[in-house]
Amino acid sequence: MEKVDNFENKSAVKAEKFGTFLRVYTPSVLTILGLVMYLRFGGGDASGGW
Repeated sequence: MEKVDNFENKSAVKAEKFGTFLRVYTPSVLTILGLVMYLRFGGGDASGGW
């Protein structure tokens, strides 16, 4: 069997680097908006008699 070295050609594999905005702020904002929407729509359903 032939040994395959994955680190032989490092330039062939490019890792995408995300900035602070995409890694931290986007998930945080989406979580907060999801919570707000959940609470708002839940209250609307309750007051609507569903």
